[in-house]
Amino acid sequence: MTITWQGGHLEQSNREGGTGAPAGSMWNPFDSCFVLAVRGVVVAAGAVVPRHSARLFRSDTLVLQSDRLDQPLAFSLLPTFPAEIGQPAPPEWRQMLMPISKPTGAASR
Repeated sequence: MTITWQGGHLEQSNREGGTGAPAGSMWNPFDSCFVLAVRGVVVAAGAVVPRHSARLFRSDTLVLQSDRLDQPLAFSLLPTFPAEIGQPAPPEWRQMLMPISKPTGAASR
């Protein structure tokens, strides 16, 4: 799974070493909430929405970039939705996520 944000991207592999998406019957990403914590500190929390969603949230949002089962899960982390990835990130995100993020161009596929 990867999460792209204004400061780079975060990658998390599953325990078996892959980055594959869970089977569709195990988790429905829509109508879900998320909490992103770093070392036990909550950095962001909000809703998971599809990329084409017309909803308007005033909270942190994970936007699903691909829902194909043969692709790793990929999200964009945004402070509100709809928003653009180029908008400035909240200072708390920069402080907590920069040390564990990879530059955007270093995404592995």
